[in-house]
Amino acid sequence: MRLSRYPSSEPYWSTGVYRFDDPDFDRAGAFGTCYTASNIEVAFAESVIRESGRFVGGAYEVPAAELTERSVVRFICERRKTLVLADLTGAALKSLGLNNDISTSADYSVSQAWAQAIHGAGRGRLARPGLHAR
Repeated sequence: MRLSRYPSSEPYWSTGVYRFDDPDFDRAGAFGTCYTASNIEVAFAESVIRESGRFVGGAYEVPAAELTERSVVRFICERRKTLVLADLTGAALKSLGLNNDISTSADYSVSQAWAQAIHGAGRGRLARPGLHAR
């Protein structure tokens, strides 16, 4: 699900801006990334708080408009029954020589490079340990 300002144009495919976007978004064949969450709390934290929250006096403040201008969008995929994922957690992440910095660093160049490499690997060619098609 997403908390979207523009529900009629979903899914939104981000390019070149966020953590796992294609860094070469202007080239032919570039991929887009649709950031979603499995529940409303994560969608809220990753969109509303991340984009417009301010930490004041030990708590986050969010302008009221950020809540009233958004719609909950849920995705259901009728055509594709499986989703290909790259496991960037725990032992799989460690086997790649990475740590959680890939998901927390303010510098997106490393995570975008990994996203590009994973996307380019394709479903059947995720051969390095830690990259699993599910």
